[in-house]
Amino acid sequence: MPKLRIWWLLGIAGILFVGIGIFCLVDPFNAYVKLVKYSGIALLINGLFLLVALNFIHISCRKEKKWMLMESLIDFTFGILLFYNPLLSFIVFPFLIGYCILFVGIIKIAASLSLKNDIGAWLYILVSGMLSAIFGILIIYIPFARATEMTMFIAIFLVITGALAIFDSIRFRKIEDTLNLMF
Repeated sequence: MPKLRIWWLLGIAGILFVGIGIFCLVDPFNAYVKLVKYSGIALLINGLFLLVALNFIHISCRKEKKWMLMESLIDFTFGILLFYNPLLSFIVFPFLIGYCILFVGIIKIAASLSLKNDIGAWLYILVSGMLSAIFGILIIYIPFARATEMTMFIAIFLVITGALAIFDSIRFRKIEDTLNLMF
């Protein structure tokens, strides 16, 4: 099975992250309500996308599939928690999304170090994981901040992550690399 060139998916994800981040910076309180409302759905879709990617994208390394499966399970778990009870999610959103971002960051860091010799994009995955872990910790340790302040942290995280994704999608557009763990 030939490798699929999917750099453009990373670019689209980056553009979406930057757009959502800018929306969060422009109208923080309204964005907080929308983030609480749609984060569960987005995490469920991302978890499903990772599972589909495991089946349709050629992955040469078995360890890589395990890391992607772990990330999809985290997305499903937090997606269900956020989707199940919207009122409770509104109250504990910083804890839930903070831990979700932190756990995904830890998985990406561990995956990048584990797959360092197997895939060429390990450094991108490491940087992405470090950013996720840092912002996850920041969001967790300021849980009593107002919704607007919390939204600003999330917005900055989304803009930085989106810009990094756009940069790497441009950088990898001519490389035959699957970029699997970058979603």
